[in-house]
Amino acid sequence: MNLIRYRNKTYKAPERWEECSLEQWGALVAFGRVPAEDRTPDMQVLAAQMWLQVPADEWEKWQLDLLQWEALQKAFDWIWTPPTARPCEHFLHMDEKYYVFGPNFEDTKALELSLALMDYVAFSDPDEPDLTAYERILATLCRPERKDLFHFRESDEWDGDLRELYNEARTADRAIALSSLSEMSKLALFDYFERSAKAFLTQYEQVFGGSGTLEPRYPDGRGWIMLLKNIAKEGHFGNFDMVCKQPAHLVWASMLDDVLHNQELINDSENA
Repeated sequence: MNLIRYRNKTYKAPERWEECSLEQWGALVAFGRVPAEDRTPDMQVLAAQMWLQVPADEWEKWQLDLLQWEALQKAFDWIWTPPTARPCEHFLHMDEKYYVFGPNFEDTKALELSLALMDYVAFSDPDEPDLTAYERILATLCRPERKDLFHFRESDEWDGDLRELYNEARTADRAIALSSLSEMSKLALFDYFERSAKAFLTQYEQVFGGSGTLEPRYPDGRGWIMLLKNIAKEGHFGNFDMVCKQPAHLVWASMLDDVLHNQELINDSENA
């Protein structure tokens, strides 16, 4: 941590993303999306204030010379680079501990990811955005520890996921509860989801027509569920329920393999 001393008062500030609390992460994460050419002096000042967590009325009394200001800017220069890590492994809200989904959706099932992406489509609709989808995405992917964790760890089904199984009714209730989570905390988690989603879809961009964007395979957001139904029809993993319970990467890797295989057949036919 950085220790910044000003007028006989010491301020503790993070030196990198991993030292931020969930609140600090959310307060600073937007700066990482600002291109260098768009940074203004006022933005630099706001970044310094938020990084140090100095109240606005107190910050107005600060008077730094040019050298002091340049040194201070170097200390928080890292916030202009977007984070790549998970903001936290878990967080506490209303006396309930929520576990955050793993990096690159490593512990996320196909159904959970499909529903989260479906809600993202609804949330980002340019004409009629569904603002309630914001908390639903978080509630879908951030869940409490499962009650039978001890027995689950000892079973042959253990897959490393501590979170309780996805449940639609509980997700709806927790989405309402998470509406009272601080805005900065929600922003940190949502940014993490969005970054993860973009990386995931880029990884499997050939399945989605090579765009690598957050546009779904189908125009309607419900197409994410239809996609799983189509996989079930092909019989790779069993019925629809079994497909939903598979790790997301396993399902999408299978789809990618089918796409690449079909492309090879087309290329061989054209070269014959």
